[in-house]
Amino acid sequence: MTTVFISHATADDDIVTRLHDELEAATGHQMWVDHKDLVSPDSNYRASIQKALQTCDAGLLVLSRNSTQRPEIVSEWTYLLNTGHPLYIAKIDDVPLIDIDYRLHIVQWVDLSTNWETGVATLAAFMLGKPAPSDAPLVHVRRVSGIIDRRLTAIPMSGRDDDLAKVKSSLMRGPTSIVGVGGLGKSRLAAEIVMTLEDIRGAIWHYARDVSRADDVLELLREHFGLQVTATRRETLERIKTNKLLIVIDNAESIPDERKADYITLIDELHEVGARVLLTGRAEWDIVMGQVCHPVTLPIEAAAQVVRDMAQAFGVPAATLDELNNRAEEFAKAARQHPRLIEWAVKQVIRFPVENVLRDLRELKSQKAQDALDEMIHKTVRQMEAAGNGAEAKAALEKLVVFRGGFTYEAAQAVLDANDDQLMNCLDTLQTWQFVTFDGRRYEVDPMVLASLEPDEIVRRFHYAYYIVLAGNHDEAQDYAGFDVESANLEAAFEWVIQTNPKLALWLANGIGNFFANRGRFHQELSWYKRIIARLETHDDNFLRSSAQNGLGFAYNNLAEIEEREKNLKLAIAAFEAALAYWTAENAPVDYANTHNNLGEAYRNLAQIEEQERNLKRALTAHKIALMHLTKESNPLHYAMTQNNLGNVYGDLSKIEERESNLKQAITAYEAALVYRTTDRAPLARAQTHYNLGVTYYQLSNIEEPELNVKRAVAAYEAALENWTATTAPLDYADTQWNLGVAHEYLGDIESAIAYWCEAAKYYRSMGIIDKARLMLEGVASLGGECE
Repeated sequence: MTTVFISHATADDDIVTRLHDELEAATGHQMWVDHKDLVSPDSNYRASIQKALQTCDAGLLVLSRNSTQRPEIVSEWTYLLNTGHPLYIAKIDDVPLIDIDYRLHIVQWVDLSTNWETGVATLAAFMLGKPAPSDAPLVHVRRVSGIIDRRLTAIPMSGRDDDLAKVKSSLMRGPTSIVGVGGLGKSRLAAEIVMTLEDIRGAIWHYARDVSRADDVLELLREHFGLQVTATRRETLERIKTNKLLIVIDNAESIPDERKADYITLIDELHEVGARVLLTGRAEWDIVMGQVCHPVTLPIEAAAQVVRDMAQAFGVPAATLDELNNRAEEFAKAARQHPRLIEWAVKQVIRFPVENVLRDLRELKSQKAQDALDEMIHKTVRQMEAAGNGAEAKAALEKLVVFRGGFTYEAAQAVLDANDDQLMNCLDTLQTWQFVTFDGRRYEVDPMVLASLEPDEIVRRFHYAYYIVLAGNHDEAQDYAGFDVESANLEAAFEWVIQTNPKLALWLANGIGNFFANRGRFHQELSWYKRIIARLETHDDNFLRSSAQNGLGFAYNNLAEIEEREKNLKLAIAAFEAALAYWTAENAPVDYANTHNNLGEAYRNLAQIEEQERNLKRALTAHKIALMHLTKESNPLHYAMTQNNLGNVYGDLSKIEERESNLKQAITAYEAALVYRTTDRAPLARAQTHYNLGVTYYQLSNIEEPELNVKRAVAAYEAALENWTATTAPLDYADTQWNLGVAHEYLGDIESAIAYWCEAAKYYRSMGIIDKARLMLEGVASLGGECE
């Protein structure tokens, strides 16, 4: 016996009982409804409802003012749609259209509120597979001809508001294509357009296959308008002028090349008579006035919501549902925020433990995962390969997947070893098939393609070589903010070489040490050096191990700026001393000198915690040893760095002894550093030395020539800001604004002091340094000012 599950609001029990009884009598089917068929009291109401849904043959949704937007009712009818059950809809009162879930607006309803007897007869006829009465009270809010896969409308759309707005706007200008790799949600977005696009009276949904013809669209139009099959093409198209339609050609990549011309001709004609035309596919078409929209990867919050919605809609067992809901974000990340992969995985959870499915998602190694990827990605690769210069584009794609976080044209050229014509042709084809996108500055490979394809070892070598050279160029220019965009590529290069060649990993870490420090990535830097040292433990090259120890010391010294200061400084000193076990003034004079410079910095920092005088004297000795083995001619920047650090030690010593003498020696050291720390060679380092010089002049103003030395301090701070900007060094920029405010307050320029402190507060707030921001605002208030 056929069983029909009735989904309704409890407040409508009486009228639903009547409907239940009349439909059972008219059809002979069993009408299952909770208030009649559940054994009362039921100890597990939810499980019983679930069992009834799983065992029914069809569903009947009762629409009323009481039932609209009720979560449990939405869950029931979305489950029925997702599991492929027929869903009949009966409207029993004057519920406003605006209150009814928009996903039901493209489904035919039977309106019992206008004619109960004929309405029940209509429902019974549908359930028995018979023709409806001629006067059937049917409601088409938005009639759709053609079949939209029920899965596309079963759950609410999440995270696509911007894409939805772009597509709607594009449709106003011309035929629009939604293009992307398989499973990205192109058809789901098109279905949303069908349900929500303003100024249309209906839609045609043409799902294209390899046997489809443009005439199939005309046949759907004739059916939609109730025309005879003999109606001419012109007669059919003319009806659109008074009946605005959306025409969707879904799965357009399946249409053979030899039939595309006919489709394009029809699309032009449809556009001329006022139809909105929307295509979905994996590759762009060359359409006159055509617009193209590329859906992006779902934001993590939206992807997590998709996980929850699909879990509810697909009937994930209650025992698993709570766990999946709680781990939805983790699940979405493992699925690369890709809708089709999320759908595949949620269905796997019905059969396997969540942890097993998560592991499979992260690795994508199992046969089931590979089968899913074949449909989403590899199928499209094969389609591209079969078209035009697809073979060359495929070969390029298999190399470009080495990149992470995007890449530049120059980076692609280096990895592909291609000339301009070859590279442009490949990138053009890959963008046509949406494997690669371009934002005007950088290219990016689709995340699912990255998960599906693996580059070979030769490509990884090219990738590493390009980025280590690029790192050197940015370090020389001290353009660390500009290099930040390549962080993911640096990490990918490191993860390869740390496994294959720790020597190359060390070169990379050493090459971007200043970048790590500038961007505050101290933990990452420390992690890299620890992994390198572990890999070099049995290496027979003592120089490599010394270099790694020096880098480790540098990382600990940097980390001490933000946490466990004493512990990390002592670890830094131990690492530097370990490096000096092999580096000597004879076998490695420059490395020996630089390590002493680093050792001096660590001792100076430790002096702020313990044994101040003793540790500062150790620092002074270390820097002087470094300068004995560095020459201005052969190592000007290292020489300048050491002079700058020597100045810092003299400045600190001035606080405990020979104040005037030490401050003046600090100034001499800073001025020596500035000779070689020029704007073109070391802009950020030059700014740091100017800042140090400003601090020292301000301190000297407490001893002699106060106004003159404060003005010298101001000049030094202003010179620092020539290279320290809110972009290149935000924290240093804010600190300098603070000191300029202090200096101007001393000079009696209150207006300038307020302006500088307000600027400092602005950037402290933006970086989350609330205590400093509060101090600035209190200072402004004490001067009678106020920040905007």
